[in-house]
Amino acid sequence: MNRNGTPTVSDPSPGSEGGLALSGTRTLLLTTFTHVLVDGYGIGLSVLLALLFGRNGRFALVGLILSAYTLATAFAEPLWGRFSDATGRRGAVVGWGLVFASASFCAFGFVSPEGPWAGPLLILFALAAGAGAGTYHSVATALVNEVTSRENRGLVQGINNAGGSVGRTLFPLALAELAVVLGSPGWAVLPFAGAGVLLGLATVSAFPLASPRTFRAGTASPSPDGPMDRRFLARMVALSFLRTAFFVTAAGFLPTYLVAVRGLDERAMGTVMTLVMSTGILAQPLGGSLSDRLDRGRLLAGLLAGSGAAFAGSLLMEGLWSSVALLGISMFMVLMTFPLLFALMGDVVPGNRLGAATGLVTGAGGLAATLTQATVGVLAQRTSPVLVLLGLSALGVLSGWMAMGLRAPRSPGGRRALGS
Repeated sequence: MNRNGTPTVSDPSPGSEGGLALSGTRTLLLTTFTHVLVDGYGIGLSVLLALLFGRNGRFALVGLILSAYTLATAFAEPLWGRFSDATGRRGAVVGWGLVFASASFCAFGFVSPEGPWAGPLLILFALAAGAGAGTYHSVATALVNEVTSRENRGLVQGINNAGGSVGRTLFPLALAELAVVLGSPGWAVLPFAGAGVLLGLATVSAFPLASPRTFRAGTASPSPDGPMDRRFLARMVALSFLRTAFFVTAAGFLPTYLVAVRGLDERAMGTVMTLVMSTGILAQPLGGSLSDRLDRGRLLAGLLAGSGAAFAGSLLMEGLWSSVALLGISMFMVLMTFPLLFALMGDVVPGNRLGAATGLVTGAGGLAATLTQATVGVLAQRTSPVLVLLGLSALGVLSGWMAMGLRAPRSPGGRRALGS
């Protein structure tokens, strides 16, 4: 805290590894803007698929392409996290990953859905984009944890994660509107992909050497070389598995559901998606801030269970706007939980294993989402999309139950870092 009570992130000392003297505030700015684009690409992929295949109701193909993207991130996240632990070059990994993801996302927009190779090409570009985007959640969040004090880690991670909500808010409406105006999804994608390449190169330039490690007493993780709490990590992996399967699949199929089931046109679909995803801009800093003051585990449990219930309610509503209101509540609650998971990792996991452990947790979630997206796509194609998505909402409730069992060691101040 500064003297005005404003939360701050700690600044690395000039003598850190590689002599890098990049301040914590600048680190947070770069990772937050990267998050805008990475999460924008994720929801943007769903919007593009709705534009390409929504009118035909091709849920199975949409699920397969979404699964390819998520599968790539699931395998990439622990690998990039381990690489960043070994080299210390977290910033460069994030920058080059953004460049690669941006180029792949751009190529995705120029594939014709009627072409004979449309399916394989879209899957290939989705895999490439996912491999690049997989550098973010394991590496960038570890970088933020390294320069953040435990006392305000939830809030700072919330600010960082709010960047993702900005991306999820801007991309649906902007992509849908530009595709209508320009007559091509490819040209609609180009401005965002160009911005991603430029930001990625700027990030690489800002982090030319190894990232600083600021393991001061009471500042970052319990110790740079402490033992791993394997039971805690296993619980976090299971929680991430359930929560990510619910959220990523729900968000991924919403655009196609709105077009194919609710009958919305492209602009209306983009507007609804923007309204629903905009809730995360406030939700993530709020969730992080509350977790700095309340029991992280129990807060996490209540939010996840409530999100699953609200999502189920939205599917049962006949009126469009009552359904949209419940969708907004569901997304608000689940997005509040994102900084909590990353803050918990920073609270408990030793610093020299932070990248790999975070990658394992987020990668498990990605693997779950891959399987769930493929399954939901096939079942929705063959049965009722509404019934299948109702079943999906149960994963949100189950993830809340899983959060109740989290345990963590006491913080230096004597309180537990999360539920006990």
